[in-house]
Amino acid sequence: RVDELSDEPVTAYLAGVNLSTSWPVLADEWNESDFRLTELLARLRRDAASVIYHVAVVTDNRNSTRHILAIDQASLGLSRKYLLDTEQFEKYVNSYRQYMEQVAGILRASDNVTNVTSEIQQIIDFETDLANVTLEDNSRRNRTRLYNLRTVRNVTASFSASVQGVQAESPRWLTCMGITLRRLPMAMGYIYVNRTFSEQSKVTALELIREIKESFKQRVATVEWMSDKTKRAAIEKIDAVIDKIGYPDFIRNLTLLDQRYDRNPVRV
Repeated sequence: RVDELSDEPVTAYLAGVNLSTSWPVLADEWNESDFRLTELLARLRRDAASVIYHVAVVTDNRNSTRHILAIDQASLGLSRKYLLDTEQFEKYVNSYRQYMEQVAGILRASDNVTNVTSEIQQIIDFETDLANVTLEDNSRRNRTRLYNLRTVRNVTASFSASVQGVQAESPRWLTCMGITLRRLPMAMGYIYVNRTFSEQSKVTALELIREIKESFKQRVATVEWMSDKTKRAAIEKIDAVIDKIGYPDFIRNLTLLDQRYDRNPVRV
């Protein structure tokens, strides 16, 4: 049955992955803007292919009653030692290059192979870079050293410490409030405004701003060093200033506030 199907299943699968836009080797005019690495990795991972990194659900070595998500280095197309010593293992690297060129030739829609050789070399160079940051087999025999249990909370704290200089983890209530504030700023604003501001305080502030603007206009009208055209332009500018004092008026109106989120759905 396998012989009867020949390469049809492989061709059908590759068409679904859309390698013509995913892999420059197969395209005569590959457009980087059409390439979606995240989507490609997700598709390959769904089909149990580990590329760049390996992810799997495994039994916890130190607690067999639970399963954990294991993240590890992926296998390379060629042995690590071959890639890192191309002089001694030149024969194997050349065979690997020839193999990829032959596969590309089979899968390409056209016979134009002008860029194939350079693209294949870039693949080998990239795999060599990966080999340089992977552990050799002897180092991987120590399972204790490979066991580095982390929670999402640990990883987030470590990231914040290295990138943002945050040395202490924020209390959970503060983290939750920050997320809510980013997702529902106006709704949170309603609570804050009702607890902090009286309606009269905004009225007083707006009246103060109005008087400042009026005083500015009167002063502009009396100065002698400005031309009439310049005075008109200055007054137009002060009239165009939008007064943003305290909070927008709709914050105190629950009906208007609800309508705002009706127009802008928020995913919490």
